[in-house]
Amino acid sequence: MGIYDTIPANEFYSLSTGVSPLASESDAPVAPQTPPLGKPDILTASSSISQPFTSQHLQRDEKVTAMYKEITRKVVGPMPVTEFISEFLPEPIADTPWSDAASPKAFEAVRNASSEVQMYPLWIKATAPFCPDLELVDTHAEGAESFDGKEIRPDITARVKGGGKRKNDKQAPKNDIVSAEIMMEFEYADTDDPFTDDNVGSVEHNSKAARDTLGQITLYATAHLAAQFRTHIFSLLVFKNHSRLLRWDRSGVIVTERFALVDRHTADFFWRYNHASRAARGYDEYAKDLLPNDEAGFHARSKLQLVYRTSKPLVALTLHNESDIYIIERSTYLHLSSPTGRSTRSFLAYCVETDAIVWLKDTWRIISPAYTAEHLIYQKLHKHNVPYVSPCKEGGDLGVGEMGFGRHQTITHVYQRKSWARPLPRPLRTLRHYRLVLQDVGRDCTRFHTVKQFVKVIRDASVAHDRAYFDARVLHRDISVGNILILGTGEETRGMLIDWDLSKDLDAADGGITTPAEHTGTWQFMAARLQLPSPNGAPLIVNREDDLESFLYVMIWVALRYTDHDLSMLILTDKLTYIFEQRLSVTSGIGKTKILGGRNITKEVKFKNKGMVEILAALSKLFAVRYGELTAPESPSDDPEDHAIWETLMARSIEERRSRLERDGGFTERLELALAAGGWEPHHAPVMHNLAP
Repeated sequence: MGIYDTIPANEFYSLSTGVSPLASESDAPVAPQTPPLGKPDILTASSSISQPFTSQHLQRDEKVTAMYKEITRKVVGPMPVTEFISEFLPEPIADTPWSDAASPKAFEAVRNASSEVQMYPLWIKATAPFCPDLELVDTHAEGAESFDGKEIRPDITARVKGGGKRKNDKQAPKNDIVSAEIMMEFEYADTDDPFTDDNVGSVEHNSKAARDTLGQITLYATAHLAAQFRTHIFSLLVFKNHSRLLRWDRSGVIVTERFALVDRHTADFFWRYNHASRAARGYDEYAKDLLPNDEAGFHARSKLQLVYRTSKPLVALTLHNESDIYIIERSTYLHLSSPTGRSTRSFLAYCVETDAIVWLKDTWRIISPAYTAEHLIYQKLHKHNVPYVSPCKEGGDLGVGEMGFGRHQTITHVYQRKSWARPLPRPLRTLRHYRLVLQDVGRDCTRFHTVKQFVKVIRDASVAHDRAYFDARVLHRDISVGNILILGTGEETRGMLIDWDLSKDLDAADGGITTPAEHTGTWQFMAARLQLPSPNGAPLIVNREDDLESFLYVMIWVALRYTDHDLSMLILTDKLTYIFEQRLSVTSGIGKTKILGGRNITKEVKFKNKGMVEILAALSKLFAVRYGELTAPESPSDDPEDHAIWETLMARSIEERRSRLERDGGFTERLELALAAGGWEPHHAPVMHNLAP
């Protein structure tokens, strides 16, 4: 299976970074949002209608299904519950205030409840003595702030006593996900358990009800990780007769064997969690909330142009104990669409030490000989004077110096090898917490002022790409809308290519060979060749021409979304889906090949800007050479001599196009020719098109 990003539908069908793409009088920089690693199903716009997620009214919609697909085959278990508790929560120094005989009696009433709702207050009462510093709150009827269009309603949420209270609040809201410690989901029927201890082939139970429950708790875990700076989280599943404990990190989830409600394991878990350090609970010790009256926070708000009364809480981030301090404004939910994968989040940040605005990237990088830490890639790019690349201020793994990088490296994959673990189809990845700081801050490439300016930005990014490849011997491998930025205004405007974390160092020890497991890119913009079936069944490896083809799809997508043309809302929506969203093995990539060559996108869409029409037509013909039968139209004459001449001309044309693609700077030259030609002024302003729900 390839490693690739995908842009969730709520972004892909709206905006690439969540900010308005239309040019405004203000060119204030915005932090680009890098699409996260993973492979969720793309949801339709209608799936964003707000509906509650609660076991009392489980919504069988595409979001639950998508979340189930995110986590299935990444579940490790069933782990012995005693081993789970002792491994992940060290035994506290404090003596337990109960006897072994008293512990089970506390939960007998829960087991005897006549309905799920009746279980909630009984569980809270039974658990309270074992976690005196926590309060358990019934949140099944009060949704937290909407996450990706959905209300989050775990049945019970644990939080630190007094936590969740905000400025001017007399009391904390019941369901404040920012302060959540543990989410608990209840299912009265044991048959809703998404896991099984009895199947030697898989720990996942494959009934429809079980899949729904797994999708639901995965949604909760994703929202929990998106609302906080965490290395991992814990959650509980409670049924009428048994419970399970879960530990989530960016590699997957570990689930325990089922254990009876009246066993002492629940009491032991909460007692240990209550006395555990914040790091053991899963909090990122390199992220600190700032108090409202913090002096550095006041200055950061000014530099970030935040209005105090309406701005959100501030967080101070560091890379290590000796690094500079970076202050960011945080929303309730930070960019995240899956509990696993790289979980990349980007921020405008104020550097306290340098008094400057920078771009900070928080991610979990894949640990593999095939990948080089991104700041080291930037060092190599700058060493070879690659243009249109931001200066890198600093970067590095978090937890350096701790044994095994402490809790800033995933561990789920380690337990996959345990004797009790059910088999998974493939090894889980190892990911390590990582931060990168760039000095240049740009705006999303959809926020261009004129169509010609956008094409110039693509030109600059293509220069960066080729200079990186030919001079620094680095292949980007993830050209997408989110990875191209605009810097400056007017004549000073230039493009910038970012996100080199999946790039390939061609001078690496492995000789630059890319294995099948390293199939990279953002799905919507990947070259059609990588999505079509392999001709001989051999793995398809990303190459330079694939990246160049991705530039074309970025241009087509932006032209469809943000330039003037004749398509209706419905037809535009269908066309975007057909070209960019085909995922079945029999159809993936076909939508892209259909708009290359003589049948290019300009034949199907009447773009109003002549310059955009000409460059899209030229580039479509250029890349058609990669797909054989698309490059040679039939001879217009039946005369054998004319036919021979025609074939010679076609062969020469094909060879010229192939040569241009392979030649250093050939793609950029084609963009330069188009920019030098006329036709850019009429209909040059950006136009954002609405899409059908």
